[in-house]
Amino acid sequence: MARKTGNFTDKERESLRQRLLAHKERYVLSPQKISDQIAQRVGFHAAIDGGRKRVDRLLKATHKQPEDFMSAVEEYLNQVAPEGIEEGLGSSFKCNTSGPLGIGCCDGQTKQAPQ
Repeated sequence: MARKTGNFTDKERESLRQRLLAHKERYVLSPQKISDQIAQRVGFHAAIDGGRKRVDRLLKATHKQPEDFMSAVEEYLNQVAPEGIEEGLGSSFKCNTSGPLGIGCCDGQTKQAPQ
């Protein structure tokens, strides 16, 4: 659950930015789509184009975003991409594609591709 009060540290902001960026890249989401999903799931409604701009600025790290927006992003990410899930999925993907012809096993054994 997102906190309702308090300030996000620079480290927390960067962590949320990295998580959002990983989520965006994994699902090929536009800043507008992310903004729409934040509004739908968390109830954080921004101006018509303001939400897209806020998401875009956060992803590019060009502006420091307000606390209420950061809280909404945190709550959204906790719903759709709990912390650690992106890294976990990435490592299993790498493991499964590390062998010749893209077929490998996590125990280091390699299988031959079907002929």
